[in-house]
Amino acid sequence: MTGKSLKRAAVVTFSLSALSLAVAQTRPDISVLPTPTAPDAALVKFAPETQILPSNQPQLVVAGAREPIVLEKVQVRGEVAGHAARTRIEMTFRNPNPQVLEGELQFPLYDGQSVAGFALDINGELREAVPVDKAKGRQVFEDTIRRRVDPALLEVTQGNNYKLRVYPLPANGTRRVVLEVVETLPVQGGQALYRLPLQFSGVLPELDFMLTVAGRTAAQVHGRDAAEGLRFGTSDGLLKAVLIPGKTVADREFIVALDEPAERRPVVAMQEFNRQTYFYAEVPVADGEALLPRPAPRRIGLVWDASASGERRDHAKELALLDQLFRRWGDTEVQLVLARDTAEPGGVFTVREGDWRALRQALERVVYDGATAASAFSAPSGTALNLLVGDGLVNYGAGVMAESRAPLFAVSAALSNNNAALRLAAEKSGGALLDLTRLPVEEAVSQIVNRRLQLAGWSGDGVAQVTALSRQPENGMLTLAGVLTGDTGRLQLQLTQADGRLRTVDVPLNRQAAGALAATRWASLQLAELQADPEGNRQAIRALGRRFNMVTPETSLIVLDQVQDYVNNEIEPPGPLLAEYRQLMANRIKGQQQERFAHLEAVAARFQEKVRWWEQEFSTKPKPLSKRKAEMAVGLAAPAMARMDAPMAERAQGGSADRRMRAEGNIAASPAAMAAPAEADELKSLRDNGDTSAVAGTIRLTPWQPDAPYTHTLRAAPAAEVYSLYLQARPQWRDSTAFYLDAADILFEKKQPQLALRVLSNLAEMNLENRAILRVLAYRLQQAGQPLLAIPVLQKVLALAPDEPQSWRDLGLAQAAAGQPQAAVDNLWQVVSRPWNGRFPDVEQIALDELNAIVATSPKRLNTGGIDPRLLRNLPVGLRVTLAWDADNTDIDLHVTDALGEEAYYGNPLTGQGGRMSADFTGGYGPEEFMLRKPAAGKYRVHTRYFGDRSQTVSNGTTLQVRLSTNFGTRQQKDEYLTVRLTQPSDQIEIGEITMGK
Repeated sequence: MTGKSLKRAAVVTFSLSALSLAVAQTRPDISVLPTPTAPDAALVKFAPETQILPSNQPQLVVAGAREPIVLEKVQVRGEVAGHAARTRIEMTFRNPNPQVLEGELQFPLYDGQSVAGFALDINGELREAVPVDKAKGRQVFEDTIRRRVDPALLEVTQGNNYKLRVYPLPANGTRRVVLEVVETLPVQGGQALYRLPLQFSGVLPELDFMLTVAGRTAAQVHGRDAAEGLRFGTSDGLLKAVLIPGKTVADREFIVALDEPAERRPVVAMQEFNRQTYFYAEVPVADGEALLPRPAPRRIGLVWDASASGERRDHAKELALLDQLFRRWGDTEVQLVLARDTAEPGGVFTVREGDWRALRQALERVVYDGATAASAFSAPSGTALNLLVGDGLVNYGAGVMAESRAPLFAVSAALSNNNAALRLAAEKSGGALLDLTRLPVEEAVSQIVNRRLQLAGWSGDGVAQVTALSRQPENGMLTLAGVLTGDTGRLQLQLTQADGRLRTVDVPLNRQAAGALAATRWASLQLAELQADPEGNRQAIRALGRRFNMVTPETSLIVLDQVQDYVNNEIEPPGPLLAEYRQLMANRIKGQQQERFAHLEAVAARFQEKVRWWEQEFSTKPKPLSKRKAEMAVGLAAPAMARMDAPMAERAQGGSADRRMRAEGNIAASPAAMAAPAEADELKSLRDNGDTSAVAGTIRLTPWQPDAPYTHTLRAAPAAEVYSLYLQARPQWRDSTAFYLDAADILFEKKQPQLALRVLSNLAEMNLENRAILRVLAYRLQQAGQPLLAIPVLQKVLALAPDEPQSWRDLGLAQAAAGQPQAAVDNLWQVVSRPWNGRFPDVEQIALDELNAIVATSPKRLNTGGIDPRLLRNLPVGLRVTLAWDADNTDIDLHVTDALGEEAYYGNPLTGQGGRMSADFTGGYGPEEFMLRKPAAGKYRVHTRYFGDRSQTVSNGTTLQVRLSTNFGTRQQKDEYLTVRLTQPSDQIEIGEITMGK
């Protein structure tokens, strides 16, 4: 057994899976609460790893654990002022299993709720989280886990879904997690509704709840459902609503209803934050406002979200709204558009005297399948009014939502949503967002059929950076926030009334109107405004998150164990660790430029070794092993390191450029000389005739046949029946990435590419920010000849994981395949020029091969001015094979058996005829590369071996992408792709055969 085999023998894998949380805000001052021992515990509800949650029950998913994680105690402290609320939730989880696990707690919050901070217990004391760029936070969390110390990371996935990742959940131990949530309370039936941000499944052994309410009496506060039994008292002039600690049945909603005052007055609050004064205002504007009926439209557009996530909407409320609308309108024509990965015409329906049965039946028969593309939400033209029914969660394609020329009303009936985008699209057209999770159907109908007052704009004295929750009053109130630039100020609101007339409302502002939530609410409203266009506002969202310690699509909150962890990752820690951090950081800054210089020197040295291998002549006849070992000393020499001081050398040892390729046997290592810069005419000659005489080669891939039970049924069925059979099987396999990959493959085989692409796109819906799933989707799209669809998927992967060279490489190769060579070269240069984690040996050399091949074969001259000229040389080869995979901490090996019967792999990296295998990737993703400049005639067999993984999360399998190329780096290059899924260590998979001619 080899050393590598011994190393893998002890690998054990566990899993703990997915979670989501909610929107974001300022960091709270979190204090420690007592944690009494609970007599028993409620089981945390389980869900499959990739499920998008339909409710706001927290879910801690454990795959492979013997016993479920239990929730021992929940303590809640809330405060309400006007319609603004803040809630602090402390949860104690217990892991009854004998092994340490990584946990992901996930839940969405209600629309309007957002996370304002969190803390995690470290050595029994709560440590406050600090902001970090989202991609860096994920990188730091995963790197810290590898060192088996305590990190926690809170990040947003999409819409109002978040996840909190915690490591470790100690064996037979507990962890405490504290969340701070802020919100604007919705109003229904004359009552503001305070809802516990999280619902818990089963019986809580101990729920300790207290709510502080300003400006209301006990007679105006009512506990509903799980909140029945509230007791009241007063303290410091404030009402306290208390639920006596004890066992609680938590399957019901926990609601405290607060009666609205009979006479509503403006509510204004001020707060000092970071040397600025923020104001928050709730302004009544529409009390007694007359409604003017909107003329009944003769033709409307109905854009219906038919993507997979649409299945989780409240269709009963949506259909009830349409029923009331058509009863009001009587006669109209409806043009239906079904929106998924593409827009699909749904037909034209005529409604007579409110009878819309044909349209209703069509909507009830809608198949919810596929991803959600923004370009699919294009309202038809020539209509008087448009309705868009969906959740707004766009996750596929590069298009944008076209603006509606007619008033557009966006109807949202899903807890997981992107209401900010829906609101923007609606209000730009003169319509409105109608959130049926907060708004009664009758009120939503009224807003559509009647013209209403709208906020046209604002001005004022002594105010700046004003932002509004909505331009439509909610329950007769407009909510705004901004910055007060003096001691006093005046905000003037310009309103357009239902009859078209203008009026103004003055709101006086005074610094004395203190309130604890003003800065938080301004940041929340500003974030909602920016999230309507998350790509265009990426930098502004990131800056806002850092400034206010917010969880946003661009920033996360993180807790680390030791001050050195903060130093190593250059993340400013919370206050108690700050002084020590700054002292240590002063020492760290020295030498970073030297490290980058040393990296490029080492890359150049390794590249020259490859050049010497490429220039060397090898025999096509078998050679004794002893002679091949001598040649390996030249062809695979160790990299030469530049001279540096001792501390710098120690740091460089952790980088990727100075690692040796591993091979069985003792191969002598010789230092490599540095190359002279490549001249422009040399590169041109390589482009024109750099030993590029084409060799004849044919590639025969071995079709991969998965053995899941559904595949036999689908493959045996006639082409016309495959999709319906897939839909029948889907409920049982809904959360399996393999199911969608296999079904899509069979649909491609059956010559149904559009349906195949729809099924494949479901991977974008499954786990909103799982880069492994997104990589698989992109690989399979490229295999299907759709690199343009793969590019936005890989751009998202890059945003999630810019610290992984594979993110840059995958995107660059997709751009090259899509005819974007300059963008491809720029991204591949990032792979070459950056120092990477030691888990990625020689990834720079593989990217260099691809970069130079693109430059050499591009039909137009590319800009290579920023590239080290020593590295610009194309090395065309007759045969090249690359292997990449989707899983981190996973070891897959590439094997190629040549025409002479010799096998190239990590233990035999140089074959007798000159076949060269790249460094062995044991830490995840790949790539691994085999190159042979002048292949002998005959058959070359390509196969892989799966050694296993070292992750503490259970994987459902690892997906490989293999690319086989003949005449690589020439204009005669031909490529074939194959995507394969491995499920068990030691799997040997036959990829294919390449027959090379003379």
